Amino acid sequence: AGFFMYPDSDARFEVSCPNQYTGTVSAETFGLITCLIAYSNLSFDEPEGLARRCAEQFYLVRDYAGEHPETAEIYAAVD
Repeated sequence: AGFFMYPDSDARFEVSCPNQYTGTVSAETFGLITCLIAYSNLSFDEPEGLARRCAEQFYLVRDYAGEHPETAEIYAAVD
């Protein structure tokens, strides 16, 4: 399974992403979005071992996000 973090909160979070997505999401969804964007960015970085591990985590977390109640928001934010 992949690793992601999210705030321990019942609050909803305003999200504005580089791809022009904006929305209000749950804390868990906020964590999924931010971690997926971070993993994606780091997967193109150096060193190669870190990049490979971040790419692996991206796909593991994305697979988990595909089962999430807010899947549409997550995919829209990271697409």
